[in-house]
Amino acid sequence: MLESKNLVAKKYAVAFLNLYSDKFSIETMKKLSVLETFLKMNGYFYASLSVPGLSIKVKDLIVDRIINFFSLDLSIKNLINVLFLDGRIEILDLILRNIWDEFKKIKNIESFKISISHSVDESEKSFILNFLKTLTSKEVLAYFIVEPSLIVGLRMEGFSMIWERSIRKELLEVEKNISKKGISCE
Repeated sequence: MLESKNLVAKKYAVAFLNLYSDKFSIETMKKLSVLETFLKMNGYFYASLSVPGLSIKVKDLIVDRIINFFSLDLSIKNLINVLFLDGRIEILDLILRNIWDEFKKIKNIESFKISISHSVDESEKSFILNFLKTLTSKEVLAYFIVEPSLIVGLRMEGFSMIWERSIRKELLEVEKNISKKGISCE
């Protein structure tokens, strides 16, 4: 069931981007991601919009407030209206996730989680991002987290690749090589 919902959501997302992809930027897509998170965290939104006795005027008012609150383009309202007409409003969050994924494909963007054993300044972050752009030949979106368990290291994890240089990784490889030879590491 979930797989078929994802397939339908992807079709809506592709159709939506065929119409509106030129109007969107990464900042717009980040707003859509915030709306997606809101929808996942607040299931009552779907429930309230699915109440049969709720007039179209009230539903339209709710949608307008959501659009204004998240500073979204009116094309999202058009999408929501289409979903109302098709009786598929409950997959809006899946569609938004697929819009973001398809947008990244169209614009040659890859997202990365960058874990570093210590905090870094903006110039070091910029250096890391430039390294990733060169390595992937893509536009890079990244968020940085401090992960002391790396032990003097850096790990960059995206959809298509993982790159890591750390003492932790070297220690794990030593442990693996030792255990292959039948020597206990304890």
